[in-house]
Amino acid sequence: MISIHRKITFAFSSLAVLVVGVAALAFLDLLFLERQVEQGITITTLETAIQDMRREEKNLFLYQDVSAGQAADTFAATALQTLQTSPQTLAAVGNVMQVTQLQTTLQTYRQLLASHLQRLPTDSTLESSVREQGHLASQLAESLTLQERRLLNTVLADAKWAQVLGVGILSVLLVLIGWLLDRSVITPMKRLMADRKRSRRL
Repeated sequence: MISIHRKITFAFSSLAVLVVGVAALAFLDLLFLERQVEQGITITTLETAIQDMRREEKNLFLYQDVSAGQAADTFAATALQTLQTSPQTLAAVGNVMQVTQLQTTLQTYRQLLASHLQRLPTDSTLESSVREQGHLASQLAESLTLQERRLLNTVLADAKWAQVLGVGILSVLLVLIGWLLDRSVITPMKRLMADRKRSRRL
């Protein structure tokens, strides 16, 4: 009976370890997905700020509206702040050179924009330079967004397969443990009970 008790304890302990292991893997997957979502929020904040910057920039050049130029500078500053406060998050999506180039482009954009605002009503050379830097910043932000989307899709696909694989492995191990229990515990007990019944009849 002691041997059978040990076998049963071992089987249920193994089952508990398996369940905990699968739960731990699922938790790690969730943490990784959470980090990817945070990256997505950061990238979206950055791209939205740059899109708003370009919109106000167009209003500036179309209507010679100083307040639109000031708003464009504010959005550029917001984008720069996002770059400076989340360097690791952005580096995980793009490369360091890409992030540095975007930061330099936004700084140059703000300098050119400030110079243009001081020389209103018009300065075609500065206007062209501001547009060029704004366009470059927009392209770099879109590139980061596309990379983040591709990375998120890859992570989601990997997470799905990991879940399917984990459930599959757990199912196989559960069947294996059940088979071992049947072979080493249930079958011997059935034989023992059958032997007792025969001995009683005799």
